[in-house]
Amino acid sequence: MGANFLSKSTDRGNSWTTISPDLTGGAPGSITTIAESPLRAGLLYVGTDDGHVQVSRDGGKSWKNLTGHFPGMPGRRWVSRVVASRFDEATAYVTFDGHRNDDYSTYVFKTSDYGETWTSIRANLPPREPVKVIREDYKNRNLLFLGTEFAAYVTIDGGASWTRFMSNMPTVRVADLAIHPRDADLIAGTHGRSIYVVDISPLQQLTETVLSSSVHLFNPKPAMAFQYRVFSDDQFLGEKRFVAANPPYGATISYYLKSDVSDEVKLTIMDTSGNVVRELAGSKERGIHRIQWDLRYAPPPRAEAAGGGGGGFGGPLQGPLVDPGQYMVRLSVGSRQWTTSVTVEPDPMLEITEAERRTWRTTITRLLRIQSTAVSAVNAANTLHEQLAGLSKTVADFQNASAGLRQSMQETARQVADLQGKIRRASGQITGLYQEVNAAPFAPTETQTRVLEELTRELDSLVTALNSAIGAIPNLENQMNRENVPRLKPVQPVGRGSN
Repeated sequence: MGANFLSKSTDRGNSWTTISPDLTGGAPGSITTIAESPLRAGLLYVGTDDGHVQVSRDGGKSWKNLTGHFPGMPGRRWVSRVVASRFDEATAYVTFDGHRNDDYSTYVFKTSDYGETWTSIRANLPPREPVKVIREDYKNRNLLFLGTEFAAYVTIDGGASWTRFMSNMPTVRVADLAIHPRDADLIAGTHGRSIYVVDISPLQQLTETVLSSSVHLFNPKPAMAFQYRVFSDDQFLGEKRFVAANPPYGATISYYLKSDVSDEVKLTIMDTSGNVVRELAGSKERGIHRIQWDLRYAPPPRAEAAGGGGGGFGGPLQGPLVDPGQYMVRLSVGSRQWTTSVTVEPDPMLEITEAERRTWRTTITRLLRIQSTAVSAVNAANTLHEQLAGLSKTVADFQNASAGLRQSMQETARQVADLQGKIRRASGQITGLYQEVNAAPFAPTETQTRVLEELTRELDSLVTALNSAIGAIPNLENQMNRENVPRLKPVQPVGRGSN
């Protein structure tokens, strides 16, 4: 804990011991930032609001003032942050914020010799952005993040060059930055514009070797499969309720393209047996790209509406969730391929046995099969009904058609129309049952199992009847040919009016 002295507690703050002299310039001042080396016990750095930077290598027994060691500093400035490196004990970073002295210059420094000498790593940063915070990554020693009065910045080369970070962040003071060591998230706290969180795992893997490659597939973070919604009775809280957007659901898979490509870019998810689970299209443009896999198989088709309506009844369906486990990820750019793996973790809040999971998987697989059959049956019935309607009209309008042909055509058309309605109704019930079972991770209920058996039998009977009707069409066509019934209604030429 810092005031003008540095104090230490070894009992969680119950008692404190002063371990330094006054580390400020003597006038009323205070310690603004403290850094303890994660590599060497007793290596401490302190910065103060009156511009002093001090270091101790023996746990506070002795201190060295480094204030005059920063090249280009016009005088003492508020020390906004000091950070001790987790990769090299002799390395540390310091930032200054001089706006209280009407100095808006950008000050960022690095030492590799315990503070004896410092080098500016401002590089291509804007010259007039007071710096509030600097953070070193947990995994990549060359990955640094910076928060200034106006923005956040990132460097992947240890400060040789900087890039403005988080394109959706407005111009705002970034007061603090934190890196989550487990989740590889960068958290930015701003002055009045909320908190921003971004996944930096691809940047942690970004090395010179990766950047020199034409294509690179990054290792994705584990993804958790969950399937429930939280409902709360807070509709009367008004403006007191705050809800931010959740991270994208599923596995975030990132890849790098050194330059634009003309070949197809495709991401393929496979199980441990090599079976394709999902295929997703990727961007062909240069840079780092992310593809979101929702941890589901490809969505099953829906039947077309009668008359050729494109989307089917009720929009697209969701594919079933995959089981927890390991999955292979394959990035294809034309004929070239790169592979990695992703782990799908189970929902820790879900209590389900392996037997229940297997029963659910068996049921959903059966439903997918009969859903596919039902879609084919609906589409076939729609097509057949549409064609028979046209032929029936042609036969009815053809004066020389026999009564037997007229009757056969009418009966077949009525039979197909009846089948079409029944098949569409059964298909809708199968789709509804699929959505019910797919919406819950548990084994299906007894009622759902019974309905599945009933629908399976009903659909089988309807498909048999439909195939019988389809089989009768050649006889109708032969009869129409024998009676010379035209397939198209004759159209008289258009006459021209005389002048």
